[in-house]
Amino acid sequence: MLDLVGKTPDQAVALLRRAGINVVETHENESDLCGEGEDHTMVSQGAICKHTPMPGAAVSPQAVRLAFTIEHDRYEGGRWPRPWRRMPALAGMTLEVARTALVRAQLPIDTNFKVVLIETEGCAPGTVCETSPAANTRKMVGTSGSIYVGAPRAATSPPTGSAPPSTQAQPSAPASQPSAQPDVYF
Repeated sequence: MLDLVGKTPDQAVALLRRAGINVVETHENESDLCGEGEDHTMVSQGAICKHTPMPGAAVSPQAVRLAFTIEHDRYEGGRWPRPWRRMPALAGMTLEVARTALVRAQLPIDTNFKVVLIETEGCAPGTVCETSPAANTRKMVGTSGSIYVGAPRAATSPPTGSAPPSTQAQPSAPASQPSAQPDVYF
C-alpha cells in the first residue's frame, strides 16, 4: 500500500488508480482524530492523516477498501472534537506581554488559565517560566491551564541607611503541651 498521508481523498484515490490499484470503496473514520506528531506537525486541513490499509501493507490490486481519517482543523486552532487553540510560547515573557499573546491566540487568561506564583531558581520575578499545556500544543478553549510566574523575592539586604537587624536572641513561642488523648490515624 502506498503512503497517502497528506493527500486529499480524491488525490489518494487517483494516486492508487495510477499505481494500478482498484479502489472499490472509501470510508472516512469520522470518530477518529488526527492529532499531531511529537514535533507538533499536522497535515493540512482536509488531508488524510492516517489510513488503512497502512502504508507498506500488502494489498490485492483488484479490490482495495480504503478507510481514512481527515484533518478537520488548522494548525492555529480548530473545533474538532471541541474548540481548541495552539498554545503560544510564553516562557521568558512578562505576565503582561504573555497576556497580550494569549489574547491574540484567542485564549484570554481570565477564562482559560490560573496564574501560579513560583519561587524557583532561574525564574525571574514577574516572568513566565512555564505553562501547562506546553508551548505549541493544543489548548482546549474554556478548560483550565496554568501559567507559572516567578514570585516577587524578599529583600536580601537591608536598604541603605537602615539599622542592621538585631542580633539579640528573640523569645520563642512556648512549646505546646502533649495531649492526654492519644493520636488516632485512619
